[in-house]
Amino acid sequence: MARGAGARGESAGASKKRGPAPQTPVLVFGGEPIGALIALVCRHRGARVILSEINPYRVALLEGLGLEVVGPGVDVSFEVTGMPPRSGS
Repeated sequence: MARGAGARGESAGASKKRGPAPQTPVLVFGGEPIGALIALVCRHRGARVILSEINPYRVALLEGLGLEVVGPGVDVSFEVTGMPPRSGS
């Protein structure tokens, strides 16, 4: 596999190659390590980043990094990514 290939490499590489432009609003679903990395890279490039996360530990960690997080405080939320729930998370 070529360097930077695969789902993880493409995500981070897409941010570097194609955008976002400064001041572009970006919404990242999921504050796990890959989502957090993408959010930080986009913010570094000047985008306005909002991260969607419901895990209280991750929310606190992400806010500690200065990221804007939505999730636990909203009245209604729909998760439609098709991923099955993980036990113990």
